[in-house]
Parts: sequence; C-alpha cells; structure tokens
Amino acid sequence: MIGFGATARNLLVASTLLASGLGQTAFAADALKEQWRPFRNAFPMHIQTIAASAPDRAGARVVIIAEPPPDTLPKATYQTVLKTIFGEHLTRSALAHTEIGLHGWVDDVVLTLVGYNGAGGDAALRDDLALLATKLWGTSYKGAPLALPVNPASLTAQGPPNIAIRQSELRDWLVGGSVRFSPDGTPFGEPKALSQLIGERQDGTFLSAQQRGLAVLVVNRQFTFEHYRAEFRKFALDSDVIFGAVAFGPDHLVFVGREREVPVTIMPPLRFETARILVSAKEKELSQSYERNDLFAGPLKEGQFTGRDWAPIYLSPVLVDTEFGSELNLTDQMLKSWSMAGQVKYYNFAWPTPARLPFDGKPIFQQGRRKSLEPTKPCSIGTRPVLSRVSSIMPPQINPSRISSRSRTPVRCR
Repeated sequence: MIGFGATARNLLVASTLLASGLGQTAFAADALKEQWRPFRNAFPMHIQTIAASAPDRAGARVVIIAEPPPDTLPKATYQTVLKTIFGEHLTRSALAHTEIGLHGWVDDVVLTLVGYNGAGGDAALRDDLALLATKLWGTSYKGAPLALPVNPASLTAQGPPNIAIRQSELRDWLVGGSVRFSPDGTPFGEPKALSQLIGERQDGTFLSAQQRGLAVLVVNRQFTFEHYRAEFRKFALDSDVIFGAVAFGPDHLVFVGREREVPVTIMPPLRFETARILVSAKEKELSQSYERNDLFAGPLKEGQFTGRDWAPIYLSPVLVDTEFGSELNLTDQMLKSWSMAGQVKYYNFAWPTPARLPFDGKPIFQQGRRKSLEPTKPCSIGTRPVLSRVSSIMPPQINPSRISSRSRTPVRCR
C-alpha cells in the first residue's frame, strides 16, 4: 500500500536537504511496535514480503505483511480477508504507516496470531501462511516468511555485478536451443529447448536444466497478463536481473533473467503490479523528473522548510502511487546526490551514501570544469575530426557526435 501527496499535474512533493533521516512512523497498535519498528529500521525503503516471529511465552506471534499488493489485500477490506484466512487465531491487526519523503508513505499490515501451539500447531501455521501468500501473489512458491527479528548485519548491500549479454548469446541459448529448461528447475521430466516447450503449448516459469544460470517466463499472448500472476511471482523469486524478452512467433513472449544469486532481502523480487504497469501502459514512454523550472521551484523563504530547496516531481499518471514510480524517484535522487559527492540530500529518504563516490569524491561540476580547461590536441581518423580527451561534462560548443571514444577506436595525435 503506497501513497504520495498528490498535487496538480501528478506532481509529488520533495525537498532537498543537507541531512537525511529515517521515515517518521505512526502506528495504531502500540503493542506490536516492538517487532515492527526494528523491521522497518532494517528495511527503511520498499520491500514486499511476509515476516513472522517465533511465539512468545504466551504463544503469540507477530506477522508483518509489508506493502501488500493493493489489489489482492486492499486497505478497505484487509481485516475481513485476514479473518477468513486465520479465523480465531487472529487476535489483532493494524496498519503501520511509514512516511517516505514529504507527504509520501507506505503501509504495512501487522497482526498477532495465537493458538498455534501443541501438536500440529506448526503445520497449521505453515498452511495458513501459505494460504496468505497465495492470496497475495497467487502462489505459495518459496513463501516461507522472513524470520523476525531481522538481523541488520545480514543485509549488507550486494547488488549483482555488471552483466553484458550479447544478442548472439541470447539467440544461441534461447532460439538456437543450446540451453534446455525444466519447470521451476525440477529434476522430473526431460529438459527441453524453448522451441520444444512452446511447440507443446507449455508456458510458465522454467530454469536452465544442465547448470544454473537462466530463468525464463514463457507467456502466451492469447491470455491476459493476470493469468500469469502466480507464474510471474515464481519468475521474480527465481531471478534477480532481467536481461530482456524474446518473441517466439506471434503468440509467445519469453522474459529472460539471471537465476537468482542475490538474496530477496537484498534485491526484492520484481512485483507483479509493477510488471502489469509496463505491460498494460498505452503510452510510448513513461516519465519521472524533478521539475526545477516549475514556477514555484527553488529555495523556500518561510515556513517549516525555510532555506531548503524545493521542487515538485513529475510522474506519468500510471506511475502515481506505485512502487515503480517511487523507485524511479529514488534512483534519480541517488544519481544526483552521488554525482555531487553526497552534498545534496533529500528530505526523509533513507537510502545510504556509499563509502566510495564517483569522480574522486568531488562534485561533478568541479570535475567537469577542471577537465574542460585542460588543453586538447586536434587529431584525425580519416577525414573525421575528433578530440583526444572527452570531458565528463562537455563544453556546449562541442558536438557530441564528433567525439570518438579512445577505448574503442585508436587515435594518434599529430
């Protein structure tokens, strides 16, 4: 459940500060704070998962449903849905509200469960949590809840390395049939090439059979995307980097990813509702930007944020109140902040500043000014003039189309 403070033109409000902190929180049930607050301290930004504690001395357990899908567990009816799943085991439920930025927020559902003690209690709890996962994502595949409390030391950032996949490699693996696949990586049945699977009208999630490496989701375009909610969840759990998609004939599309190496607590699974936005959007492009040229953008002269820089954020209409729109905003912030040596920060956003920053830890405009003042030597390759140095920020009089990269084309200066 995600929301933003909306204004005209689908603008979100953000302020630039010299310091940043964790989101403020408001919570309806004080007794549940003990488990929920450390969870959100460990995950201050977006995560969609189920987490559960061990029973206390009275046999009560806390379960956190972080940012549940808005269509499968709506805020208006979540209590009725949870009562249907857990019955008399459910003794309390509440929304936990975390503010992100200015006038933005995410909501988690936090509940207390009792009565799963004694013989068969653990099995009954597993079944009910599996039913909850199926309600949220269409499947209980790899649905074991995250254990509470969360150990922050286990959450060291470790994004996947830069990966370069050539088109010829993808064609060989997928179209040429050099890689064979099994459903969800199971050892049962004969592994088959994608062309065989599609020829047999098989769809869903498959993993490379001979060795770890690839995860694919085969989609038949004759079905609605909603038909693949469960299979998409499997694909999102089994992959951590999306390479792209390959069309097989007029009816089939194959999403291709790297088989997961990074834990879901570090790189959460791609959400079905995010993929559905991309699949169903009618626009040719989706946009996010800080509107620095907006009429009222600039330093504030009075009020709570006096002296701080303010600018509205533009989002395409389909991205408002979505995790995808928020992630685009966060990415934009990181690029701007890190390129300015961490000197620019944004109000109430809790992403960390890395220990090493680009451009030798100096603001990019300083690096660009220094390099633009360095002398260049005229060079030539055939009849096409180039420069022997390429500045991080190119002076306005230089035409980028006339600059050739030294790493790709050898240049000899006269």
